[in-house]
Amino acid sequence: MSDYMKDKMSRLSSAMEYSRRKMLPFRENRLQQVRQYVGTSYSDNGASDKVPINLLEMAINIYRRQVAANRPQILVKTKNNQLKAEAADFEAVINNTLDEIDFEATLQKWVLDAMFGLGIVKTGLGAGRTGEIDGFTHDVGQVFCDNVDFDDFVFDMTAKRWDQIQFCGNRYSLPYDLAMEMKLFGKKDLVPNPYVRSTNEQGDERVTSLQTGGETMGTEQYMPIIELWDVWLPYENVIVTMQADDHGGGFLNTEPLKVVDWDGPEIGPYHLLSYIDVPGNIMPISPAGLLTDLHDLVNRVFRKLGRQAERQKTLTIVAGGAEEDGRRVVNSNDGDTILSDRPESTKEMKFGGVDSGSLAFMIQLKDLFSYLGGNLDSLGGLAPSAKSGKHDSLLKQSASVRIDDMQARTTNAVRKVMESMADYIFYDPVPSTRVYRDIPSTDMSVKVDFDPDIREGDLLDYAIDIAPYSLQSRSPGERLQTINDTMMQIIMPMSQQLQQRGIVPDMERYLEIMSKYSHTSEIADILKIADFAEMEQIKEMSQGQAGPTKAPVTERRYVRENVAMGGTRAGRDNAMTQALLGGGGDNQIAAAAAEGE
Repeated sequence: MSDYMKDKMSRLSSAMEYSRRKMLPFRENRLQQVRQYVGTSYSDNGASDKVPINLLEMAINIYRRQVAANRPQILVKTKNNQLKAEAADFEAVINNTLDEIDFEATLQKWVLDAMFGLGIVKTGLGAGRTGEIDGFTHDVGQVFCDNVDFDDFVFDMTAKRWDQIQFCGNRYSLPYDLAMEMKLFGKKDLVPNPYVRSTNEQGDERVTSLQTGGETMGTEQYMPIIELWDVWLPYENVIVTMQADDHGGGFLNTEPLKVVDWDGPEIGPYHLLSYIDVPGNIMPISPAGLLTDLHDLVNRVFRKLGRQAERQKTLTIVAGGAEEDGRRVVNSNDGDTILSDRPESTKEMKFGGVDSGSLAFMIQLKDLFSYLGGNLDSLGGLAPSAKSGKHDSLLKQSASVRIDDMQARTTNAVRKVMESMADYIFYDPVPSTRVYRDIPSTDMSVKVDFDPDIREGDLLDYAIDIAPYSLQSRSPGERLQTINDTMMQIIMPMSQQLQQRGIVPDMERYLEIMSKYSHTSEIADILKIADFAEMEQIKEMSQGQAGPTKAPVTERRYVRENVAMGGTRAGRDNAMTQALLGGGGDNQIAAAAAEGE
């Protein structure tokens, strides 16, 4: 190896070690947030204090459900009419690939990582033989999309924007025996590592240490491993593979194990997901970080209230010389009649107990958490249940613009990943990929052989998109509302035109879906398909009618009544707070309890 290459790898190692040091505070903050997320019941290395009200876990999982509840449905479009069939085949291949690599599980982990700072995935095309890399199985020629833990990631911390970075990469492990058997790096010497480290190179605990109890010396494992760095150099457009040193922050030596030209998408192999930007910085603010302090305060106040409740005592106090009266009171049962010489000298007194002001403060903090989190009560279904799918949809729409932004960011990030995967698939040198494409409006499918020799056009001829709302969850009420709106506003008004084209609504199927989504199976039970005799009877009865019957003349009276529907949780919390603080009369408190959010 030339002196130039040695010097270059030495400078790269030093730059990586510098950036890893600068990433230390972000790793430590992430670990503390995850500790609050898991509480004390996960392991002996979780939160330092009990977390009886885990608001952080509730918020994170509500967010995750809102932004990525399902696997994306990929759409491939083209403006070239001659490539329409090819686009449909390409679309089927991409969606089939997502199922094969279980992209939904990767997406869920990616979003969860982003909630605590930075979510990272690494994409590429499997080469060589089937093997396991850092816990992920890669087949030859198979597109992969793997999660990268933030503890194992590095990027150029001197850059202000992602397109300005000079390097980024990830550390991963390989079974030593597998690497030697497959001769992944030729005849180069590899140093096995029999231990799994629970700390990073600066001595800070890794997030994975939560499940191992925070042991700092490393845990011996069954199979020895080697730890490697894959580093992408955008300006040189190469990926360098180096063996990690004993500390894991730099290189074992200055000789690369492998240097390959990057022939994938221009964006590179790494894709980032974050939700709250910081001006002039690549590292974002995590949603968990914004809520952790308030979450911690709520739990500290609640733990204090718990200690107060445990100290609460109710005692019977007697004056001197009235001990006998006191014993009679203590030993008597409810409803007993006892004799007392000095009843005024015996009384019940309470000591300690929950402070009403602290309890009111805790309730307000809990409501403030929901507010700052973007109206979590509505997002998580903790608010009063909606009477209709339309109302349910309106509650979600009004919950928070924060969720809208998180959904947009997630969709855009997933789209970029899909564009990269489409690049790998389209230029895949593997001879053929076989899938089955569904034929619209039928229960049939056709076989598709996506062979490189017959692929038409260029990748630029195709546009990769994500089906609207495919990532997001929709309640049965929302689905039913959409179906009903379509039926009443489109299908029924156009029934005549549809019948002329031979299209008639399947009312039996419509009622089945309505019964399913409304959770009322009785709807499907009260209707039946009439037999021939019944149909003839119905026909005769309809023909015997002289004409449409008129409704009898009746007197209609409309009475507007105010009916109490029950207050919201926030309204009841507000009422309790007022009562605890001694403010407002009974009528005012009742009115506050009935208020909506």
